Amino acid sequence: MTSNFKQAAFALAVALVALTGCEQVIDLELDENQTLPVFSFRYNATTDQVVGTINESVDFYSPTVPALETSAAVEFIAPDGSTTAISPVAELYLGNVDAAPATGDTVGLRVVRNGLEYVAFNDVPDSLALDSAIVREFEGFPFGPPVDSLEGPQYEIYIYFPATEEPRNVFVEFLVNGELQSDILQGLKTTPGEPTEIPLGWSQRLFNPGEVVEIWVWTVSDDTYDYWLALSSILGAFGPNGVPGNPPSHWSGEALGHFFVGRLTPGQVILPQ
Repeated sequence: MTSNFKQAAFALAVALVALTGCEQVIDLELDENQTLPVFSFRYNATTDQVVGTINESVDFYSPTVPALETSAAVEFIAPDGSTTAISPVAELYLGNVDAAPATGDTVGLRVVRNGLEYVAFNDVPDSLALDSAIVREFEGFPFGPPVDSLEGPQYEIYIYFPATEEPRNVFVEFLVNGELQSDILQGLKTTPGEPTEIPLGWSQRLFNPGEVVEIWVWTVSDDTYDYWLALSSILGAFGPNGVPGNPPSHWSGEALGHFFVGRLTPGQVILPQ
């Protein structure tokens, strides 16, 4: 069954949600009383918008989360070297720039905090169209309980991308009834010359009748893809082998977090009643 699929408006309020699930960053390689600044920023090269947060890392066993900071100076660096100040709005940094970068251009972000400067650069990727979305009624997992044990119908959502000549780094997020599903990291590298099909949420997430699902498909730079791949590995590595290390940092100074650069294709699926 084909879903009710359409391009969704990329509203400002929606952009802000992307950062709310990642405010606490844990130090895994520092002394007990040592912390690092955490700069988590996104640049959407499709809409020329920058949004981000600044705070400090915490010890692995810390029961508290540091407050978000808004006292640093933040600048976006366009491909031609011109800069645009990104000002705080409430607890976030938020701003629109006038860069309109081409694929392969390099953009940057400069943060000056407590007299120290931190700079990160990243390349702008090509875009990738979200071809379609298909809703399928869930028929049960192999070796799992029968479908008739569920309370009413449940659905899976499959999304499709067209074939491209070069591989693309894809990062997928989704919201259900306006709530970001931040417990699943979903990224992949497409295979050249082949269309791509993936289940939304890696088949770990079923959807209920009437739910409205907003889908954000990001094509991202190699640096951003490597960062999220490392982060995903870290989140899955806790166990008897010990505590993993911090994800790679691309800031010029000692800091955690990442300057995420990508192009966004949004979409919407409305599950049948």
